[in-house]
Amino acid sequence: MNNSLIIAGFFIRRMLGSRKALLSRIIIPVAVISAIIGITASMGAENIRVIYYNADQGQLGKHVVTGLQGKQGFTVEPVDSMEEVKRQIIAHQASGALVIPRDFSAVLWEGKLPDVELFELTQTKSTVMLRQYSDAEISRVQQAIVQTRAADAAIGQDHQALLERLLTQQEQSAIKTNVDPGHYNLNPYFNTIIGIMLMFLLMMSSGGIHIIMEDRVNRTMQRVYSAPVRAWEITLGNFLGNAAIGSIQISVILLFTRYVIGYDYNGIPLLALFLVLECFLLAAIGMTSAIAGTVRDTKSLGQVNNILVTPTCMLGGCFWPLAIMPDFMQKIANFVPQKWAIDAAMKLSDGEHLMAVASNLGILLLFAVLLLSIGASILRPAQRAL
Repeated sequence: MNNSLIIAGFFIRRMLGSRKALLSRIIIPVAVISAIIGITASMGAENIRVIYYNADQGQLGKHVVTGLQGKQGFTVEPVDSMEEVKRQIIAHQASGALVIPRDFSAVLWEGKLPDVELFELTQTKSTVMLRQYSDAEISRVQQAIVQTRAADAAIGQDHQALLERLLTQQEQSAIKTNVDPGHYNLNPYFNTIIGIMLMFLLMMSSGGIHIIMEDRVNRTMQRVYSAPVRAWEITLGNFLGNAAIGSIQISVILLFTRYVIGYDYNGIPLLALFLVLECFLLAAIGMTSAIAGTVRDTKSLGQVNNILVTPTCMLGGCFWPLAIMPDFMQKIANFVPQKWAIDAAMKLSDGEHLMAVASNLGILLLFAVLLLSIGASILRPAQRAL
């Protein structure tokens, strides 16, 4: 066992012993993943800021605005001029702007549809929602006018006062909504964030296998085997070194993005996410080991790994949800470890406990055991690479 630890130590030193190695294996992955998180982390729960200019000389315009302010996900703020509306829209300070004309109330009282303007630079989901909500609020006021006029004809009550009370009661919802932030996935890009991390782990694990292949080609393993060191000690040492490098990479990425970037991974405990990524790492080492056992030299290994990484990541759902793939491809995805790692992370982000993903972790470990046993053929120290 001591020999294995010594071999693992030398392996780590070779992988991280230079500035170039630290740059390519630690700094660049952390920078890329942090950039992806920085771009996508704030895209999940969007709070739409809307401004309005109410020039209405009556009282009905304010009821439309009050109705919009009650919509969840909208922040509705007033401005005092058309010039301010145009300035904020051009400066991208608001998603959209609503301008209520001076004759808004008068036109509604006449039973006509008022000309309400919506300002936007480009049509987005936010502005479409704003238009729909505005139309709904105007329709609500129109219906209230019809109802109060009918009541006025029936009981002879002042319909303007009755309309004011009716609209005020409508805007005071009888059902109070308490939003519990809970523990569920709010970011639609979280799947992609985890997928990119898995892709980097798979690519970085192939770097360790590349060094092992170089040792075989250069007969370094044969020279080590000539010493009083057993074959399984060499195999275990290289495996431990490769796994240690991957564990360091995972730890640095998680700690940096959590405590420097401030991304909380949708509330997943870092230890639970680390465990999922660690199990995938073992499976990734197994994948690259198995592939390496089928090639003759390091040049061929690089070509095969390029063919391995992208297709399996695409198939495993690293770049898009598996649900949008055809059924037969979803079934094939069960045979790549990325699918089970992403599924485990998504379950944890939806509030599941670690025990709920135990089957996923077990499947990843089975991948690792099976593939490592196949790939162990490249670690036969007494044999030279063909």
